[in-house]
Amino acid sequence: MTVPACSVYGNIRSKWDSLGYPTADELLLPKGRRNFFQNGRIDWSNESGSTIDYKTVTMTPGSIELKNANGGRCIQVAGVGQDALRDGAGTELWDCVAGAKQVWKLTPLGDNKYNLKNQNSGKCLDLAPNYNNGTPITQYTCHSGVNQHWEFTTVANGTLALRSVYSAKIAEALGNGTANATPTAQWADLGNLTNAGPAS
Repeated sequence: MTVPACSVYGNIRSKWDSLGYPTADELLLPKGRRNFFQNGRIDWSNESGSTIDYKTVTMTPGSIELKNANGGRCIQVAGVGQDALRDGAGTELWDCVAGAKQVWKLTPLGDNKYNLKNQNSGKCLDLAPNYNNGTPITQYTCHSGVNQHWEFTTVANGTLALRSVYSAKIAEALGNGTANATPTAQWADLGNLTNAGPAS
C-alpha cells in the first residue's frame, strides 16, 4: 500500500512539530477548519485568515472567576436585581469583587469540556445559536445543548482562553474594551491576547 505524502514548511511546520503527529482527519468548523494533533490543535479561520495552535486544558471542578486578560476585570452577569436572574441576561466586564454574579461553578462534561453555572442566578453560560463574531455571551437555563459547552485553551502569553465548543470561537471583551460594563461576546481567535479565561 502506498501512502501519499507532501512536505510541510515554515510556520505550519513549526506548529506541527510542537504539536506532534496528526491524530485525525481535518474537521470542518462553522467558520474555518481544524486539524487535531497528538498534543493539541491547529484552527484556521476563514473570517480572519489566521491560523492558531493551542491545547485544551484540564480544569479542576469547583467555583472560579473568569478574568479578561486585557485589563484584568472579571466577567459577570449584567443587570441588577431580577434582571441579573433572567434567561438571556448578558455578560460584561466589571472590577473583580468575588460577588456571586462573578462566580461560576465549573462542571466537567468529559474530554476537557465544561459547563459554567452562575452562582447568583443558577443559570449557565450560554451562546445564542449563531456563529458570527460579536454574538453576545449570555446566561440561560441550564440544558445539555452544545452552546453551553466550553473549553479552556492555551494562549501564547501563558493565560487561558474560554472557547465555545459550539462555535470554536473565544470569549472576548467587545471592541477590545477594558472598562466596567463592557459587554463580552464571541470572536474568532486572533491570538491577540485580549481573551477572557479563568482568574489565577
